[in-house]
Amino acid sequence: MGKYLTVEEVAAQLQVTPRTIQRWIRIEGLPAIKLARAVRVDADDLVQWLELRKIRGDQPDA
Repeated sequence: MGKYLTVEEVAAQLQVTPRTIQRWIRIEGLPAIKLARAVRVDADDLVQWLELRKIRGDQPDA
């Protein structure tokens, strides 16, 4: 079993707001699970999700 992070922990690591993380979960497909009333993000899933969004040096800016 992986480590599960709170929305606040993910936001702090990525230097964005918790609201941004919630939007990424709802709209951008960031994998998350709901345990009771708490939303958690698996640390391994977060790394994979970020890797898919990595910008390569030969790609134009979005």
